[in-house]
Amino acid sequence: MFSVCCVVFGYFPRGFVVVPNETAATRAPRLALSPIQLLTPAYAHNRKSLYGHERPFHNMESKSLGARVLEKSIDLLYSFESHRPEQSLFQISRSLGFPPSTVRRLLKVMISRRLIQQDAATKLYRLGPGLFYLASVAREGLEIRKIALPLMERLRDITGENAVLHELRDGKRVCIEKVESKEVLRDSLRVGDQFPAHAGASGKVLLAYLPPDELRDYLKSGHGLKALTPRTITDPKKLAVDLVRTRRQGFAYSRGERVMDGLCAISAPIFDSEGRAPYSLTITLTPFRLQAKGRSKLVEAVKRFAVKISRKLGSDSAGDASALPTARAGSGTKRLRP
Repeated sequence: MFSVCCVVFGYFPRGFVVVPNETAATRAPRLALSPIQLLTPAYAHNRKSLYGHERPFHNMESKSLGARVLEKSIDLLYSFESHRPEQSLFQISRSLGFPPSTVRRLLKVMISRRLIQQDAATKLYRLGPGLFYLASVAREGLEIRKIALPLMERLRDITGENAVLHELRDGKRVCIEKVESKEVLRDSLRVGDQFPAHAGASGKVLLAYLPPDELRDYLKSGHGLKALTPRTITDPKKLAVDLVRTRRQGFAYSRGERVMDGLCAISAPIFDSEGRAPYSLTITLTPFRLQAKGRSKLVEAVKRFAVKISRKLGSDSAGDASALPTARAGSGTKRLRP
């Protein structure tokens, strides 16, 4: 009964609280505290300094609470979507099932870290500039050549052929990375070399996954469809048919479209986190080696490694390379027609 009264009325004789295994050295600083101070969280937190050890149950509770707060903070950030870029406090509370007071506290901290910002006029919340900074840091870690190179080396080892990485620049496909084959007869392409995008498998993959409006602009622009060899496709309608087939099957194949010696190429798209295909992965080889190794096996190998690279870039659509691209905002979803 005496203990209950002490708790209810806040009265404790100094030194009444008993601590197991306490020594005279550790009792002195505790006795200097008032009875109420002995019951506060601050005292519990400082027990390590008093007794040289930390209560395990207290540490577990702190970690559990911290994890829950972190989960709620992440859920709050993910509650903002492209169709819902701005929200009120009560909209966030309803969508997440959090009390408004909890949402308000989380928002206050995130605003101080620039992860969330509030419109002064509408009082609505939206994602803040701090996230753009984090995204830019993340993109630096996703530098395509760093990601692709180890996988390109594995592709080269499996197929025995050159593995090449291309991107589209100003209507041309540019070699940005290459892993050399150990074969004596191999493509002499170098990093930095560029060719018209319509000539060869590497460029045709890049064109096939352009949004329809951009592809039409390419075909109508002054780039022209010049012939590099007699096999180069120079007719816009024939090229459009070829690109539709490329997109449908998820890879491009060419033979002698860039160089006269009949060099063969198999190329597959590499997708990024936004569903675009800004890069192509290609192997090049002679017609004889293509026949000996089996075209279908080589195609599957190139597609498989293109998917691996795409996933490392954060792509969700990497497994469906045959998906038709969508035009950008304002143009709607369109199929490219020959």
